[in-house]
Amino acid sequence: GGRAFCSEETESTVAPAEEESINFNVGGWYFSLPRSKVAQFPDSLLWKEASVQDWSENLRLFIDQDGFVFRHLHRYMQTSELSSLSCTELNLLYEQALALQLTPLTQLTFSAPRRCCCLMISPMLMPWRRKL
Repeated sequence: GGRAFCSEETESTVAPAEEESINFNVGGWYFSLPRSKVAQFPDSLLWKEASVQDWSENLRLFIDQDGFVFRHLHRYMQTSELSSLSCTELNLLYEQALALQLTPLTQLTFSAPRRCCCLMISPMLMPWRRKL
């Protein structure tokens, strides 16, 4: 009979880029992303931290953030799409993206709320704000 799971050696010879994952523990929630997906955001703290780690072992990083909110960030990094978010979640996602220096998501969440009247972002959190 066939095996449901392949060993790491077998799988890595078939698709090494897909097997090299970064595992995140975000406030007790566990997420995994292919290294290539995280590398698409070279200015983010996620990539900066992951890129200096020893890749000889399965990489696991702890992030002191809200895992419930991080699930939206995780989906965005996988698909480049935002989930449907409530105003509160959108605000929290913006703050998390800003803290992790995930600029494309920060800009997307900042522009998306124009449809949402309850956006509460402190001007101090906007690094690109203009002086009047």
